[in-house]
Amino acid sequence: MNATLSFFLLVALAVLGIESATIKPRCRCIQNAPEDTCAKIKAKMVKRIERFPAGPFCKKEEVIIHFQKGKTLCVDPAAKSLEKLERSIQPRSAANISTTSTPETTTADN
Repeated sequence: MNATLSFFLLVALAVLGIESATIKPRCRCIQNAPEDTCAKIKAKMVKRIERFPAGPFCKKEEVIIHFQKGKTLCVDPAAKSLEKLERSIQPRSAANISTTSTPETTTADN
């Protein structure tokens, strides 16, 4: 009886250890680029901009710029040049959304 209880306790601890090892809550950005870096970025170089609000895993808001060539850059969410960059790529983003929407279905009268 005592060996069985020890076995189940060992299995439970192993499962908890594996589960806690797979969950690594942390911020996505370790360090932000200097604010003047964002001002030098041209809109045609940017693929998309992601904003992540503060939450339980990271206490700060984060902004990641994804470039056309696959690189990424973390920037300060409060940078004024970031707002300008977002406004300049906004028309392109809106165009992409409208072209990927599903077409309306029509019914044929028989």
